[in-house]
Amino acid sequence: MPDLNYENPEVRAEAARVGKFWLTEMGVDGFRLDAVPYLVEQGTAVANTAGTHAVLREFAASVRRTAPGAFTVGEVWDSIGAVMPYYPDQLDSYFSFELSDALLDAVRSGNSTKLLTGYARMQRAMPGTRWSP
Repeated sequence: MPDLNYENPEVRAEAARVGKFWLTEMGVDGFRLDAVPYLVEQGTAVANTAGTHAVLREFAASVRRTAPGAFTVGEVWDSIGAVMPYYPDQLDSYFSFELSDALLDAVRSGNSTKLLTGYARMQRAMPGTRWSP
C-alpha cells in the first residue's frame, strides 16, 4: 500500500477527487479505508495522530457533500478503547475487531463473557448503526 503524504493539501485534494469519481462516475455506495490510524505520521508518532483525525474528517466531509447517503468504514485493528477517539465526527463506522475476535472466542469456548462485555460497551457508547463488528 502506498504511503501518501496526507499533510500535503494537494494529496488530500486528489483523494477527494478520486472519491468523487468513484461515487459519481462508478456508482459506489461508500468506502472501506484500511489501516486508518497510520495515515499521518507526526514526529515519532506513527499512529492515531491529530493529523490522521483531521484527514479522516476532511475525507468524510467530502464524501458526504458528494453522496450524502454513502457509507464509510475504517479499519482500526485495535481495542474498542482505541477505536472510540475516531467517533463521532470522522468516518461513519469502524470495524470492531475486538468484538469479532470475542465472537469467535465465544463460539469456540462456549463462554460469552468477553463478547457481552464488549457489545455492552459499544452499545452504551454509540448507536448500533455506527459500529461494524
